[in-house]
Amino acid sequence: FCRGGTAWYCASLESSWELIPQEFKSPPRRYYLKFLAKHKLKILFYPHCMTGGNLSNIFFRTFYVPKEKSNCPLIANAIRIEKKLSEHNINDIVTSQRYGKRILINSFKDKKGEIKDNFLEIVDYDPIKKVVLAMGSKEPRVETPLHWMIHHARSEVNTVVQINDKDISEKLKKTPKTEKDYSVVTLEQIKEVMKHLKESKKVILKNQGVIFVGNDINEVEKSILEVIK
Repeated sequence: FCRGGTAWYCASLESSWELIPQEFKSPPRRYYLKFLAKHKLKILFYPHCMTGGNLSNIFFRTFYVPKEKSNCPLIANAIRIEKKLSEHNINDIVTSQRYGKRILINSFKDKKGEIKDNFLEIVDYDPIKKVVLAMGSKEPRVETPLHWMIHHARSEVNTVVQINDKDISEKLKKTPKTEKDYSVVTLEQIKEVMKHLKESKKVILKNQGVIFVGNDINEVEKSILEVIK
């Protein structure tokens, strides 16, 4: 269903009643939720786009300084790897690169605009207050906190590519894997991913996909191609 021009999609991901905002529990929406619960359907409401306000999604708030297009020189690298992976039918990816004290990360694809406009720079993230400080004209993806924390906890990591495709993870037999099926990015998931990154540059996100990290985008690209070819 849609609310105020915002498209909310129902995904078959592990979730709970507590994760759903109070406003979506009121009539008539609660009847949809009860129907899904009755049939044991686990759901997650996920925003594809936002209109107005500064809520990028239901999991953190976003403030812009300023809200204009990013001209980061690393955008070209991200576009190149995105096009390369699309040749292998991999389209749902999140690419982040260290850019000084910031990170450059892609947002949701805008079919009407140019690819280079689908990026923003994350200036800061507060995991306690759940606030993102960003430069750009797009809304951050829900995976943004995980990428931010990886970059700022691992100084040797300059590129992170997350492929949201469960089929890719099935090709990685000896790769560390998160024990729980996280529906959204939580501190618990971040800690588990960080633990695995101490021993591997690849981590499987259970029932979600794979995270690849490296010193630069060429290293990460090579690592991904070795898996998917």
